[in-house]
Amino acid sequence: MGFRHSIQAEPDQHTWKNERGRSKMELPEGMDSKFRFILVAAKRAHQLTGGAKARVQSESKHVIVIAQREVSAGLVPFIMTDGKGHDLDRAATVRIG
Repeated sequence: MGFRHSIQAEPDQHTWKNERGRSKMELPEGMDSKFRFILVAAKRAHQLTGGAKARVQSESKHVIVIAQREVSAGLVPFIMTDGKGHDLDRAATVRIG
């Protein structure tokens, strides 16, 4: 017997579903993927846990929720790198050969 859980949304709330019934996430401008959103929010939550001051007011006391709201509001600056510390914007303009 599997575990099933359903959440009923109120009529005036967003259901966050696309046309196929799958969860849909609105990404903030400049965010290229859900994966990056999660990584940035997780790193920001770690900063909040370490004592950083929150940049948004929230009723939630959960640092991950606060971090996600900060990232969604565009209040958490981040730089995309290629894994070697090179900025991707600069790396994209470099010509090889």
